[in-house]
Amino acid sequence: MNELQELRVPSQTERAVVNIAEAARSIEVVDKPSADKASELIVAGKKLIKQVKEYFEPMKKAADEAKRRILETERQELSKIEPIVSELSAKVSRWLADEERRRREAEEARRQAELERLRLEAELEVKAREAEQIKNESERRRVEDRIIAEVARREAELEPIPDVPVAAKADGVNLRDNWTFEIVDESLIPREYLIPDEVKIRKVVIALKDKTNIPGIRAVNRPIIVKARGV
Repeated sequence: MNELQELRVPSQTERAVVNIAEAARSIEVVDKPSADKASELIVAGKKLIKQVKEYFEPMKKAADEAKRRILETERQELSKIEPIVSELSAKVSRWLADEERRRREAEEARRQAELERLRLEAELEVKAREAEQIKNESERRRVEDRIIAEVARREAELEPIPDVPVAAKADGVNLRDNWTFEIVDESLIPREYLIPDEVKIRKVVIALKDKTNIPGIRAVNRPIIVKARGV
């Protein structure tokens, strides 16, 4: 059993809670006497709530202080290594991104070179078919020789088909998409992506009560039970 499971309120407080719970189960507020009885239990219950909070308060403060020290020590230790990992991660990420950009550029250059060759082949095929239609043999030979020379010339002008490098890798790490966003013009954000500032609204409602005049907001009074003065 861990330490938190062993925490319990004093036995007298525990008994008082049980007594109030049993009394509350039998009460239906239908008239003044029953309302007075319920109010009496409310006052007693609020006192018990205060006692429970006061009982655990020193423990909570001690736990908070222990947690604060742990978090501070953790922060100090992490500050020694996190910046190093972050800087190295940025360097590897930039290198991988640059290599991937170069690989994609090579892929596009290869695709364009292959398209150029296909276009040339299609164009020369059309010219060859046209030459075949020439009836005069000597004229046909001159045209075919001209086509052959043009093929040699234009093929020599074509860019060589580049090799595409394999995707770059760094042992132990990979690039993973990490999409985020930046707000460039808040006035253009659609309404469904905006969250009301409830903290600011609540402050206005508490101050102005039923005089609150915020478009789209209706002030609502939801009373809570408090102990009467002198009780």
